[in-house]
Amino acid sequence: MTLSIVIPAFDEGKKISRDVQATTEFIAKHRLTGEVIIVDDGSSDETATLAREVVIPSEVQRTVIRNNIHRGKGFAIRTGILASRAEYVMFADSGLTVPFENALRGLRLLQEGTCELAHGSRRLPGSPFDLC
Repeated sequence: MTLSIVIPAFDEGKKISRDVQATTEFIAKHRLTGEVIIVDDGSSDETATLAREVVIPSEVQRTVIRNNIHRGKGFAIRTGILASRAEYVMFADSGLTVPFENALRGLRLLQEGTCELAHGSRRLPGSPFDLC
């Protein structure tokens, strides 16, 4: 498996279906073998249920992990990364705040061995992945 995408989520019931759909479509469109891992961090809404109900491409795997109590974004990310099975792992915030297409350059740098960690940020104009 090439890529695991972890989405930490807390009370994201209004966004999570769209997130899961966009994530799995990205993986399928780029012919990556991959999975999406949604970590519901103790939501009081139906985040986990909605994440499980989205129809996704058959070639993409989905895992939904539900923490019973809210432990924070870092804990949710760590939980998802530990559950991942792919060679490369990324996390993305709920709400599609950064287009998944932006991750392709970072993935390519990792695959080429140019760096061991690629980080993009929506707060850095252009987020060029130059600092690996």
